[in-house]
Amino acid sequence: MAPRTANGEELRRASPLWLRAYPTASGEWRLRSLALIAEFLPVDATLEMRARDRTPELLTSPNPEQMRELLQAWFI
Repeated sequence: MAPRTANGEELRRASPLWLRAYPTASGEWRLRSLALIAEFLPVDATLEMRARDRTPELLTSPNPEQMRELLQAWFI
């Protein structure tokens, strides 16, 4: 469940990963991506992965070194 304001409005955060598919002049498609390297969740945030017809799974937040390694693997 997303956090809410005192008025009950849902709070949202910008994604640290931006993906955009765009066509080239030759008719092929390219994927452009941008990752913002920053902590975007509170330190005590609970991360939960949910999939249809499955029990939710609790996840741990990656540390800065893990994030750097994953992003470098994606972009290199």
